[in-house]
Amino acid sequence: MRCAYASRDKWRRLLVETAVAHEKRPDGDCVCGAGKYPCVIRRSIEYRNIGVAKQIEELEGLSDEEFEQFLYGDDRHLKPMDNDENADTA
Repeated sequence: MRCAYASRDKWRRLLVETAVAHEKRPDGDCVCGAGKYPCVIRRSIEYRNIGVAKQIEELEGLSDEEFEQFLYGDDRHLKPMDNDENADTA
């Protein structure tokens, strides 16, 4: 059972991280560069499972700390690095 929960958590993290990479910018477009929001990724999630889409929206409303705690818990080493952290400092 523990393995099933771990697998579910990995898939949830992947889906939420993907959705967050396609959130709405202040100008109304998608951060992915699509001309409008919601882009095809966000529309696809909503079309396939409205409940999951609503849960993602709820998670996006959390503070950064709450968001990371929910997604990663004690496994913060699984959190992808921000682009700034990936930048070459040379």
